[in-house]
Amino acid sequence: MTKLIKYLEDGVQPASIRVASLTEKRTERSCGFQADYVGFSIPDKFIVGHGIDYNEAYREMGHIGIVNAVNISILIL
Repeated sequence: MTKLIKYLEDGVQPASIRVASLTEKRTERSCGFQADYVGFSIPDKFIVGHGIDYNEAYREMGHIGIVNAVNISILIL
């Protein structure tokens, strides 16, 4: 996202840029980028559902889930 924003600022030069994200995951590995609008903060786990898949599965789920060793757990947002 940082590179995309820099590209837009340098090339397109919009009056302003705002970023919206359904989820936000803060970890030590994060680059420090923060979206302007965030729906939910989530734990440092691999999530699936609402278009996010795991090995091309689970993307059609009507909820967001966490992948674990046994199954997919529901992450209530």
